[in-house]
Amino acid sequence: MCVILICPPKVRPSRRLLELCELGNPHGAGIAWREAGMVHWFKTDTLDQIELLARRKAGEIVIHFRIASVGGVTPALRHPFPVSPRAGLATAGSARTVLFQNGTWLGWQEALERAGKAGLEIPGGEWSDTRAAALLAHGTTAAERAEFFGQVASPSRWVWFAARGTEAFGAGVDRGQRPPTLFAYGGCGPELRAGDQGVAGGDGPLAVASGGSARLPGADPAELGDQPDPARLDPPAAAPGPVRRGSG
Repeated sequence: MCVILICPPKVRPSRRLLELCELGNPHGAGIAWREAGMVHWFKTDTLDQIELLARRKAGEIVIHFRIASVGGVTPALRHPFPVSPRAGLATAGSARTVLFQNGTWLGWQEALERAGKAGLEIPGGEWSDTRAAALLAHGTTAAERAEFFGQVASPSRWVWFAARGTEAFGAGVDRGQRPPTLFAYGGCGPELRAGDQGVAGGDGPLAVASGGSARLPGADPAELGDQPDPARLDPPAAAPGPVRRGSG
């Protein structure tokens, strides 16, 4: 089912929390942050790299650990995916918006096929429900996104991490707890429960969220396009090939 950590500015997960997340979701990790007016992302199988970037990058960050609940274990399907006309598979890059998921969207293949028949160009490469959602949600308004993630792509939990703000769908976020609360969408194993001390230094709570939807402060309704990031931190993902269907 994967896990998403939403970390407010100056709040970072402890090493213990990251290890628990990786233990329960061992099929690759990704992190996104804001810098120079864009969202940047990096995907890796190395926990040390996630921890280092989490410490170095300022502002709100989002971290994802994947478990391939339906699809295969492949670096190409680690989160996040850029919300763009390609929803590309690059290991690192920048975009106006990236998308994370916790859960499984069972109707993604049908939705993608309908869009293709309606004229949408479907890029090559490996596919999952999250990549499909990133492609289909590109160019949507705030109202259209709320309907798409709240009804069409339900009941998964989604985090829309944009250059001008963050939106969450499918799981409630108590805005009165942000900051300093670190939110987890999903689970990191039986040891992790609401109220655990998951913040670096043990000085703050961890809230495990579920149910509902929320728009977080500063979210911008128009986020388009993605651009390559010249400062890659890891070798790029394999070149796109034939469509393979996965999930998570």
